[in-house]
Amino acid sequence: LQELETATEVLIFAPESEAAGFDEFGALRPEAWTGRSVPLPLDRWRVVRTPEDQARLTVAIAASSDSLEYAGDLSIGVADDEVVPYLVRRLDAAGVRARDASGTPFSRTAPARLLAGLRMFLETRSSASLAALVRHPDLERALGERVDFDPVLRLDDYRPEHLPRRFDLLEPDVADAARPRRDVEPLLEALHGILGPLASNTAQSLARAAEGLREAFRAVYAGHPLLEEEIDEVSLEDARVLRASLEGAAAALVTLETTPPEVAGDATPAAAIGLLLRIGEAESIVAPAPVPAGQPSVELLGWLELLLDTAPHLVVTGFNEGRVPASAEGDSFLPDRVRGALGLEDDEHRTARDIYITSALLASRGDQVLSLIHISEPTRQDT
Repeated sequence: LQELETATEVLIFAPESEAAGFDEFGALRPEAWTGRSVPLPLDRWRVVRTPEDQARLTVAIAASSDSLEYAGDLSIGVADDEVVPYLVRRLDAAGVRARDASGTPFSRTAPARLLAGLRMFLETRSSASLAALVRHPDLERALGERVDFDPVLRLDDYRPEHLPRRFDLLEPDVADAARPRRDVEPLLEALHGILGPLASNTAQSLARAAEGLREAFRAVYAGHPLLEEEIDEVSLEDARVLRASLEGAAAALVTLETTPPEVAGDATPAAAIGLLLRIGEAESIVAPAPVPAGQPSVELLGWLELLLDTAPHLVVTGFNEGRVPASAEGDSFLPDRVRGALGLEDDEHRTARDIYITSALLASRGDQVLSLIHISEPTRQDT
């Protein structure tokens, strides 16, 4: 902008009295914001205990407002993505479609959860990890087609009676060799048949691991009801998300397969799954579906989108420490001090940005509905 020959006019969403808080290009001056305290009116501040409580309170706020005449009158801000599934379920129960503007990240799709569960089992072989893996609906369906019993019930009956520490599929652990495994042997054989060469979790090339994962996906999702050509209207959205997530997983597998061996080296299937999940998370987001005409809906917006939203009423969920202000995890190559020296975004810039956004939201909403919902107790290790 400084090199342009024509004059540049910068528009800033703030009163003239805040001019010192911005530079000539409209960017925030962190030193002018980080020391401020943000006055949060008690009548707009709501404190609950769990993400489920946040969703319940959000629906209650919307239902109790007499000024919400149209779906576009209310937007819901999501400062913490953990709240999204709870909001979607609660709003759906109230007959309102929640449209997550950010889309569905790969990590929240069924194929990604299957990969995460498989990785945990391959790394630990623990009884608990196998029980969690078998409970994945898609794998449970695939196993059910290979055995003549309910795989989850059979494993649940076996574990408390024999207390196995680990499961090595077709080869029993030495410590468990004397324990009767005939009740679960067909289940372990069926799982081994699905996993194929992945089951041993031995180091191999990324290309071979990727091919094994592709075959496992085929074994699990072949004949899946949501992948049939004709499905009922109720399942259309679930089918769309599943198809898109499988396409994302397939693209990530191609990336693994085409990585030069001299660069990638060998890796265990569990390590290959970790790489696959990272690639999928970075590149695969299932876009939100359009809302059918006439269906009540509400937008779920990310924290950085809220200032651009025109809905007169706003509820912000996940307004918690560690989310507002946001904080980046430590980076051994680019620690916070180095990022600041290089002019990259650091914790000081993020804090200034979030103080400005909060101040602007509070000042611009006037007497309209603006509720900030906070969790009173940590529900995750990083909160």
